[in-house]
Amino acid sequence: MPGRGKGYDLASHNLLPKVDGSKPYKKKVKQAAKDLYDLLRKDADVLASVGKPVVVNDKPRAVLTAFTPKNRESYLLALEHILHSLLYIASHLSKQLRYIGIPLNQDGYGQAAAYKNISFPAVQRVVYALHLFQFGGRPFLGIIPGTYDRVIPPDLKGMRK
Repeated sequence: MPGRGKGYDLASHNLLPKVDGSKPYKKKVKQAAKDLYDLLRKDADVLASVGKPVVVNDKPRAVLTAFTPKNRESYLLALEHILHSLLYIASHLSKQLRYIGIPLNQDGYGQAAAYKNISFPAVQRVVYALHLFQFGGRPFLGIIPGTYDRVIPPDLKGMRK
């Protein structure tokens, strides 16, 4: 995966491949992932979209499948990594990071990849479900197509002011 400023724009930080921190921190992230998972799988907007392609920026993406108990652990792990990455950005405000780069193609996952311990289908489903999940009238997780420009995208310049 390219590093910050070495492939993605300067406002991004790659999804963290490992959830690091103290035991209490990891326990809180794990509990937050469980709570968010329960909210996602019961959310009306998410449930209404199961079996349909998720539309992002007027373009249909992957078809959202139901959150089954069989795959619960892989969904929870994906949520932990996403939450940990968002918390990293929130705790490093001076770096002017505004979002995380999450690969939504299979290239970043698998035995030889940076995210070998995370399930690609789980990450993909969780990202699209978080995009559908409304929090304060806005998506919990907005999806912006990745760029390889090393400048902040114009639509994000005034985002955190």
